Amino acid sequence: MLSRYAAVALFIQRARAAQPDFTLTAENGPAVAEICVRLDGLPLELELGGARVKFLGPQALLAQLESRFTTLRGGPRDLPARQRTLRGAIEWSYDLLANAEQVLFDRLSVFQGGRTIEAVEVVC
Repeated sequence: MLSRYAAVALFIQRARAAQPDFTLTAENGPAVAEICVRLDGLPLELELGGARVKFLGPQALLAQLESRFTTLRGGPRDLPARQRTLRGAIEWSYDLLANAEQVLFDRLSVFQGGRTIEAVEVVC
C-alpha cells in the first residue's frame, strides 16, 4: 500500500487539506508515487504539490512537473517567502552561507550527477 510511505502520506495529507474528498486509488496511485519520486520526497515540495490537487489531478500535475521550480510555486501567502517555494528555500539557505561557502557551492555547481574527490579538489 502506497500510503505507508512517508512521502506519499504527506502528499495525501496536503491533497486532502486542499480537496477533502481526495482518495488514493489504483488509477491515480502510480502518478502520486511518481510525483513523490520526482520531488525527491522533499516535504516542502510534497506539500506544494499536494495542494495543487485542488486544481489538477495527480496525472495532470505529474505532466507539469518538468520544472518543479516553476510549477510548484506560490504557496500560502501568510508564510515567509522561503517557505512558499523550493527556490525560495534554497535562496534563503544560500544567503545564510558565509562568502567562502557560497564560492564553494558556486564552484561545485559545475558537476552534475557525480564527481570524484580529485575533481572536486582541482575545481575548488
